[in-house]
Amino acid sequence: MTQNPYSSKLEQGDISIANMEAKNIVDYELNATKTYARYDADNIIRYKNYDDISNFDGVILKGNTLHYLSSNKATATKDIITFYGDAKYKNSDKLNYNSERIIYNIALENLKSDSDFIMTQNSDKVVGKSVLYDMKDKKIFAKKVSGWYYTK
Repeated sequence: MTQNPYSSKLEQGDISIANMEAKNIVDYELNATKTYARYDADNIIRYKNYDDISNFDGVILKGNTLHYLSSNKATATKDIITFYGDAKYKNSDKLNYNSERIIYNIALENLKSDSDFIMTQNSDKVVGKSVLYDMKDKKIFAKKVSGWYYTK
């Protein structure tokens, strides 16, 4: 009785193999005189083209504004971090932004969401279907919105 040998020609597929896994991560972005950011995560798995992150929390200092980002899951590439599952952004100007998915473009310094979002500042509230927030200029561009603006 003979056996067929295993084939050395495996089908080419979209299979990613993890290069590294780390748990209970604390990462700092800094130079010789200042710390610009702190990132915390429960777990990171590094693949060839991206990192898969669990329970992300980040604090970033840009200019004189503190920016806070968090989510249950995140995927990071070189210049883009996509936050999934209860994604939240807030800053020291009391702007709060919640969505199921938030995309942070590090190079362009903006946040966007192509899913439903809720944005509040003080007692004002905006609900919509998609949003782009320019972190440098502090400008918001949103589509299909409803808003509540409270005056005294």
